[in-house]
Formats: sequence, C-alpha cells, structure tokens
Amino acid sequence: MDKLLGRREQIDWEQLRRVVLRRDDAYEGFERESFGDEVPQDVAERGRELLAADDIDGVRELLIDLSRQGNDNYDYVALGDQRGGWWEFRGFDVADKKGKSALLHRSLHDLDDRLSPHGLFWNHEDAQAFMQAAKGVAIVPVFRFRRSGLAAGQSVWYSIGNEHNPGNPFGRIELIIDEDNHAKLELHFVGASSEWTGDVAPGLTDEIKAAFARGGFPHRPRHMLPAGATVREVELVVDDKPDYLMIYDRLGMEVDGYKDGFAMLEAIAVQLSEGAYKGGEDSLPPSVSNIQRTR
Repeated sequence: MDKLLGRREQIDWEQLRRVVLRRDDAYEGFERESFGDEVPQDVAERGRELLAADDIDGVRELLIDLSRQGNDNYDYVALGDQRGGWWEFRGFDVADKKGKSALLHRSLHDLDDRLSPHGLFWNHEDAQAFMQAAKGVAIVPVFRFRRSGLAAGQSVWYSIGNEHNPGNPFGRIELIIDEDNHAKLELHFVGASSEWTGDVAPGLTDEIKAAFARGGFPHRPRHMLPAGATVREVELVVDDKPDYLMIYDRLGMEVDGYKDGFAMLEAIAVQLSEGAYKGGEDSLPPSVSNIQRTR
C-alpha cells in the first residue's frame, strides 16, 4: 500500500515526525526514499525544503499541485501522536530496534487477520500484542494529512463513516461528483465493497456549494471529537481551488448551511446506491439517473 519517505537514520519515537508517503501496492514500512524520478528536480528539492521546515501548508499545496498535474502518487503522513482535524488516522505500526517497521520485516503472521487494508493495525491492543511477540520497541501511530480527495475534473468529494469501527453499522461511503455531473459512490464494509455510478441532476452541485458557503465553508466551529465519533469530510472545488472540511457528524447537521449541504449529499448517496446505503435520509426529489452498479 504505502511507502514512507524521508526517514532519519536515528529515530526518536518519542518525538513526532512528519514525512512524505508514496502510494504503492504493498505497505513498505519506514524504508527511506526520496521523491521519484517522475517529479521535477526543482519540485522535489522544494518539497524537501518544506519538509525540513515542517511547513504543513506548503507541503500540502505542493502535493495538491502535483495531483492536479496528474501525479497522484504522494501523501503527507505523521508518525507519532498527531492531533488536529486535518490528520486522518491510518493505523498502528511497530518499530523494531533498528528503527525499521517490524510489520514489514515480520516473521510472525499470527495477527495478520487483524491488519487493515492499509497494512497497519487498527486496534492498539493488536499492535501491543504484536510488539511483545516481535520484541519491538515502540508502537507508532500513522496519520495521513488530508491533502485532497479530488482529482482534476472533479468537483465534489464527500465521505462519512469508518468500516473498522464496530459501533458503526453503516460502513463508509465515498461520493465523487465531477464537473459534468457524473457521480460515483463507493460503500465499504470490512471484507465487502460496492460501487455505483450515475448522473446527478444539473445544478444540484451548485446548490450544495451554495449551502456550504452559507455555513462559512471551509470554516469549522471549534469542538472536541468524542472517542469513537463519526466525522463527515467534504471537499469542494471553488474558483478552481479545492478546500476541505472535517466536522463531527452531529455538529455538521446543526450548523446552518452545512446541514443543508450534508443533507443533499446524503440523499444523493441513498439514491445512487438504490437504498443500499442506510446511514442517511433521502430528503430530495429523484435527483440521480442512469444508475449502474459496477461492483
């Protein structure tokens, strides 16, 4: 799955580190590498400078620019106990005595069925058990910075739920609507995923964006996330620039403007899934056509 880039030779796991992550087919732990050859040298050098300066906004903007130019291979991650709504928890790894990923170099596979699709432990207790069995030295939380859910030509991205949360019976959805009103919905449960495509009524994405603008998008009221809370994530392209909001599920349905935008997104998800998604209400007249189940 993911490849972590930019590791220091000597690692102090008590200190938070932020690095660049390269997407790949298999998890490759903490092995050091730099930006690939497909990244222009001046861009790669600028990226390393921003990482060294711990310039979060600068790294995010650089990766967004790369993505919208067609290079969607890189993300930004934190190794350690990172806080803040921009950071999405991906799971736990375990460091060995050499500062490498004990998961990547493991000979023990008794807990492999506990690994998430990201190749990491979702539950701290599983990571603790593996660390003791593998004689690791530290549990390392891995967080991904929410860079952009959108590629070029896409206009709206929405996600809610966590298929790995036993308290969530509705799974996780990802809804994408492009500039031509074509929509794709993914519905994920542990061990099962479904996907639909369809066309959203013309003008509806403009209504969604207008509703979020009334709420002050992308501003988020200050609030604490309860343990195990469900969050709503939405990204909208406004004036050719993507902006992102993560907000506590219930608060998102209370803020004027936001609650209307989220209600429309939920209704689209229900209609596009032909009722398979049970986590939302269909509050719109028929607004999705040409529906096809593709998975």
